[in-house]
Amino acid sequence: MKLINTTGSKEPNGHYSQASMIGNTLYVSAQLPEPILSPRHNDIEQEVGRQTRSVLTNILAITQAAGGTLNDIALVRFYSTDIKYWPMIDRAFADFMGDHLPARAVICIAAIKQDFLVMAEAISEIPLSTIKD
Repeated sequence: MKLINTTGSKEPNGHYSQASMIGNTLYVSAQLPEPILSPRHNDIEQEVGRQTRSVLTNILAITQAAGGTLNDIALVRFYSTDIKYWPMIDRAFADFMGDHLPARAVICIAAIKQDFLVMAEAISEIPLSTIKD
């Protein structure tokens, strides 16, 4: 097993790595949105979209650090604090992924650290020819 860490995404704040790779399968740990540098949007739709894009940007940076691309992401599993955010997550996901259609789940949970509304983890299949050492 190979551990993947990059400065292109948030450093883990616990006993885990950003991702681990077994063979050419990359398992990306759950990613929180980037810290809020400005006040949250009063418009919940904008805030859920911002947080969704942030976690996807982190996932992509980690995938790229392993040698992959957006098109290598096979599954994204979102966690959200309310099912009513599902269509907002879906819109931001579709905008971010474009024509790429990986498997996806949205799972509702009671709370997310730091009162975030969304977090996500992912699994990617990295082509053997592009895996970075």
